[in-house]
Amino acid sequence: MSQQFILDIEFILKAIEEKNGKSANEEYNKILNFLTDTESAWITSASVPLLKLLYEKKNSSDGDFLFRILNQLRIVKTPAYLTLSENQSWSDLHFQIMELAAKLIDAKILSANPEYLKSNGLVIAPEAVLGFESPRQIPFVDLKTQYRNLNREIDRAIDSTIARTAFIGGSSNVDIKEFEEKFSNYLGIKHCVSCANGTDSLEILLRSFGIGPEDEVIVPALSWISTSEAVSSMGAKPVFVDIEENHFTIDTNLIEKKITNRTKAIIPVHLYGHPADMGPILKLARKYNLYVIEDCAQAHGAEYEGQLVGTIGDAGSFSLFPGKNLGAYGDAGCIVTKDDEIASKARMIANHGQLEKHNHVLEGRNSRMDGIQASILNVKLPRLKEWTEDRRTNAKTYHEKLKNLDLLLPKEAKNVKHVYHLFVIRSAKRSQLQSALKKGGVETSIHYPTPLPFLNAYKQEGYTKLDFPVAAECCEEILSLPMFPELRLLDIEFISNIIKKELS
Repeated sequence: MSQQFILDIEFILKAIEEKNGKSANEEYNKILNFLTDTESAWITSASVPLLKLLYEKKNSSDGDFLFRILNQLRIVKTPAYLTLSENQSWSDLHFQIMELAAKLIDAKILSANPEYLKSNGLVIAPEAVLGFESPRQIPFVDLKTQYRNLNREIDRAIDSTIARTAFIGGSSNVDIKEFEEKFSNYLGIKHCVSCANGTDSLEILLRSFGIGPEDEVIVPALSWISTSEAVSSMGAKPVFVDIEENHFTIDTNLIEKKITNRTKAIIPVHLYGHPADMGPILKLARKYNLYVIEDCAQAHGAEYEGQLVGTIGDAGSFSLFPGKNLGAYGDAGCIVTKDDEIASKARMIANHGQLEKHNHVLEGRNSRMDGIQASILNVKLPRLKEWTEDRRTNAKTYHEKLKNLDLLLPKEAKNVKHVYHLFVIRSAKRSQLQSALKKGGVETSIHYPTPLPFLNAYKQEGYTKLDFPVAAECCEEILSLPMFPELRLLDIEFISNIIKKELS
């Protein structure tokens, strides 16, 4: 992620003077060209009309020339929360606007104003920008860059929702209805029921299928705790099954021996964006009359034998947490199913047990998606396919740069489409690699450091590493590298070079 810059009005005026031949220097245009080439130049929305007035006053022009310059820049929305004091000068107000805008997009202010330059560390002089090098920082997930690319549409969508006071999800919320319709159409499935988060979506589905005390549900040994705690929250027992080491998903060869007369469902998790092997799972489900609830929290758009995950089993659960492949700006989730009865029951449970206001058919819960989150998702959803291909391209680049090293790279089964929510490598030198990457400004993570059966939440079961040897071994070696659609080639090269140096 390159450093971003908010341009002061005076900077742009001087660049215009240079273009008009009123200055012997080309310094400001050289800087402006550099900033526009690197897509790092911004101007506050409040500055645009003022610039036009100042330019026309100086040049008696129709402003077309200025417009062409502004067309090269990106415009950041001026924050609405300005504090004006009685004796505040225009200069102070102008700086306050730039300061708030800079903090909004994590930018520096580019200005030659001596008062601004000595005010704080946010401001740098124009002549310093070509030699300016901020410490390289590669985040694990870059939601700031994603927002920058969509800021106009996102802000417009949020403003519209606020203007309509469409805050709470429900049958009359147009943003919610739009998202549910668009997401079900994207998946090609009949029903999408929005809810507050991914964990709720699992719990609501389990209850919708009538799973409760004394029941057992089969889950993989490696996942986020939501998968198993959702089962426990229903009073049922999560029965853990080890994973297979190639794709980190549930080992379908080990499921059948865990099935008892109390088993009611299987929750395969499409971990890291790679689909679980659904064929054998569905075969077992038919044999033993079990429900299959897909945990798709990390696999939006992933495919198994040409079919999108979430549409393969009896129902699918999606998390729409900000960092997911399709994420809101807060907690959100949804349920998908082709079953009319399950969809109706899930919708009731998520909305206090009512299908219409004050008609409570059963005791439910409060698990509604907010209108603002739906409006954001409606902006993002049309980009999901493109973002998925960007992730897959980045994964391919990682594979090319990291091949022939003493580590294990993610594998993709021939009959699936991996969407690389995470790019997880395995190395016996994980701590060494993570330390070196951190020193180089690269953020990494571990998903997950402890298999579910070994968490303190399940210590009463007395599980040992012998019970889940593959998950135990993997969790000692796995390391998640930065992965997001906006990740640049030069960033992947930088990350890969650090890893190569440590393993050479």
